[in-house]
Amino acid sequence: YLFFAVMDGHAGPHTSRVLADVLIPTVAMELAMRVNDPKASLIDTGVLARVRRLVWPSKPAPYDADPANVARAIETAFTKLDAQIVNAPLEILSHAVDEEALKKRLIPDLSQHPLATSSIRTAMSGEALFIQLLPLLGLILSPFIGSCALLAMFDTSNRNLYVACTGDSRAVAGVWDPQGAEGKGQWRVEVLSEDQTGRNPKEAARIRSEHPPEEAADVIRNGRVLG
Repeated sequence: YLFFAVMDGHAGPHTSRVLADVLIPTVAMELAMRVNDPKASLIDTGVLARVRRLVWPSKPAPYDADPANVARAIETAFTKLDAQIVNAPLEILSHAVDEEALKKRLIPDLSQHPLATSSIRTAMSGEALFIQLLPLLGLILSPFIGSCALLAMFDTSNRNLYVACTGDSRAVAGVWDPQGAEGKGQWRVEVLSEDQTGRNPKEAARIRSEHPPEEAADVIRNGRVLG
């Protein structure tokens, strides 16, 4: 596998720096676990495929020979990593609160905690929960810290190219067309990813579909998610 990634940080480099270190290893480990798990192919295939294998048993194809399997692994890795980043400061806070403090409704001061500052900077994404946590951690930060993540993976064995995108970065391919420009050849551009932005009508419709109808006017405001 060949991996390439671009991170576009928002309101600071905190999240993008973390992703630069951990995104590719996270995807690689998730894929490796599935490739090395003999049951993974059975888990990820559909019901008809499983029945067919029981009736006509044959040697299963390699897990990564099916692009759908690899796509699911990449998506799972993105989702797991996002959850870890968001939950890290909450875990630090929970470990710092004892029963006595809870009874007295005391909030610990984590401003000097060796991991609190870095984790909250990485996790901040404008959620009200993190805005409430800021005074507890002694931080004053913009509520829009985060990062886009654009990843391309080329499977050299099966000759498959995968592109994963979260955010409004865009992957494009430059393709040489020998028949273009009246047979003289020319370069053309193919878009490989879907922009995740409120200004993309397709993406805006997808986001609104996941919310109650009465929230439609608030989910996308001024072309931006939640304004």
